[in-house]
Amino acid sequence: MFVSQSGQTVEFRTGSWSSLQVGQPIAVRYRPSDLQFSATIDTFFGLYGLPAWLGSMAALCLLAGIRGVPFKDGR
Repeated sequence: MFVSQSGQTVEFRTGSWSSLQVGQPIAVRYRPSDLQFSATIDTFFGLYGLPAWLGSMAALCLLAGIRGVPFKDGR
């Protein structure tokens, strides 16, 4: 739950890898026009976790393709 700059109290849920305690103060980013659905915890993983993970998986696949790693059946 957070209070926006306009004074509106907003409650949101997030799937976060960080261990947060109930009532712990945290920084939140949000678009003023869409408080409920744009709110995210202001951490590296909160902002860039999914793109970083997808990018690393794509890089691994690209590297495997460049190196010519064969499939299990040898094709």
